[in-house]
Amino acid sequence: MRSRKRRIEELKKKLRSPSKEERIDAIRELEIIEAEEAVDELIEALKDENGDVCKEAAWVLGMIKPEKAVGPLIEALNDENKRVRKQAAWVLGKIGLEKAIDALIKVLRDEDEEVRIEAIDALKEISSDKTVEPLIETLKDKNSRVRQTAASILGEIGSEKAVEPLIEALKGEDDWLGVESAIALGKIKSERSVELLIEMLKNKNQKIRWRAAKALGGIESERAVEPLIEALKDEDGNVREEAAESLGKIGSEKAIEPLIEALKDEDEDVRSAAVWALGDIGSEKTLEPLIEALKDENAKVREGAAFALGKVGSEKAVEPLIEALRDKNWIVSLGAAWALGEIGSEKAVEPLIEALEDKNERVRWKAARALGKIGSEKAVEPLIEALKDEDKDVRREAAESLGEIGSEKAVVPLTETLKDKEPDVCKAAARALGKIDSERAVEALIEILKDENEDVRSAAAISLSKIGSQKCLEYLKGRLLEEREKRVKDNILVSIGRIDFDEALPFIKKMLESGLIGVKERALEILGEIGNERAVEIIVPYLSSEYIPLRLAAVEALGKIETEKALGYVKK
Repeated sequence: MRSRKRRIEELKKKLRSPSKEERIDAIRELEIIEAEEAVDELIEALKDENGDVCKEAAWVLGMIKPEKAVGPLIEALNDENKRVRKQAAWVLGKIGLEKAIDALIKVLRDEDEEVRIEAIDALKEISSDKTVEPLIETLKDKNSRVRQTAASILGEIGSEKAVEPLIEALKGEDDWLGVESAIALGKIKSERSVELLIEMLKNKNQKIRWRAAKALGGIESERAVEPLIEALKDEDGNVREEAAESLGKIGSEKAIEPLIEALKDEDEDVRSAAVWALGDIGSEKTLEPLIEALKDENAKVREGAAFALGKVGSEKAVEPLIEALRDKNWIVSLGAAWALGEIGSEKAVEPLIEALEDKNERVRWKAARALGKIGSEKAVEPLIEALKDEDKDVRREAAESLGEIGSEKAVVPLTETLKDKEPDVCKAAARALGKIDSERAVEALIEILKDENEDVRSAAAISLSKIGSQKCLEYLKGRLLEEREKRVKDNILVSIGRIDFDEALPFIKKMLESGLIGVKERALEILGEIGNERAVEIIVPYLSSEYIPLRLAAVEALGKIETEKALGYVKK
């Protein structure tokens, strides 16, 4: 304890160093040790003369979310330095306390556009009905980026009050604001806006028709189907394309015949949108037209047809897709490989094994992934061979697929792959060994818990929890005390908890006693990942926390536990 206090005092002194590098190093270490005692100094560092130091301090405060920082940060919103105001707004959004709302609303009138944008983003994080009217007013801001951000956030909040103002903004001359407003209306999903948007499909202005079609696709109302079918005949190709996409999102079978007709459109982008839309609808009725579209002169259309057939999922499409796997254009081959994986037919195994030798690396890795989805033992040896491919993505997908198939034959080759020079490949091999769940992998996984890459260490920890032996538990407990990276530490704690909940509980309770919201948030996430029903009673009190991130973390954790008791609280 004494050494920690001494180190924190040393770091506080480093924050006053004339060297910006030393100040940044001190801030980063304060995040690692989660030094609640240095919060005042970190807030002061927001005013540092160097922008990099200021940003680093804001980042750390935003990650650890100290409860005691809210008051000083609200005061910092009035600082004469715009950089300080901007960073303070960002941190307040991350802390997520409703009492900061009024102060952030005032910042929407700040003289600097960057500060106003940061305040809007912060209000999104806090997400309250109190913010809707001020954000509607901000749709009239003199700066286009501020207006666009306000429209986007109103869509995230999802209040019906924003419908009329967003429709007005959609009709305006600011193109980007119009697009953001259309997207926002789609997210709000207000039936009240459907009639107005349908009417706008007849507007003389092509841009307004296009935006209206986009918004209707987001709302996904059946009432829009007939008007959007009519819009497939619009004189403008962009409107026809957006109408096709929106019909796919709505997913009504009424649109099948008109979309099949759109496969003859002179505009290749419209044909492409039509095949994707037919795939989204996913009806057997679309099968023959989509197989025919695999012969379209345009590669983008053929690619979309392949993906669409994968979504339909019919065995009848397997032979045409095997043919498409050999298409001269790699994007079509890639789509066919994906589709064959989705359909999961044994007939596709040999052609996909052949595709592991394709000259295009993206086709090879998509073929490797498809073989994992089909799960045939025939693919094990070819996938083991693919672990030596010159392309790292192919090696990664081969490792993942061997994990999906789960054959013991792959254990030794995968343990060798843990030495791959690419961290993503090592991580995939570690995950695959966890899925195979073989005691033979324990020693190799323990060894890479010391790897320099934190993603690799995290994957090894989670895989050891799946194997779950006593030897794994003892090593993970020792590693927990040595690990410095928070994300890896959290994953080790999850792994310990999955093997023996009682072993993890003291560490988690200590995190929940912290004065840092970020630490409590992580503790709740860990409880959710562990998935033990005994955690429910620990999580429930945080459903009524004054801090929004803690309430959200509690809901998410209960949702992951998935027992009747946990989900009962979520429903309430």
